[in-house]
Amino acid sequence: MASVAGVGISSMKERMTQLQGELKLSRAEPGTLVEASLPLYDGGYVGIGGL
Repeated sequence: MASVAGVGISSMKERMTQLQGELKLSRAEPGTLVEASLPLYDGGYVGIGGL
């Protein structure tokens, strides 16, 4: 099986970059480990789900 990222993974990585975040994918047994990191903001409206 080829390890080519689909449009979905590419879009998720791009969105994380836009939010100053990071998306990491790595092998796990079984499956794949997906880690997403985003900065937290102190107070104020961030615009995600009304938070």
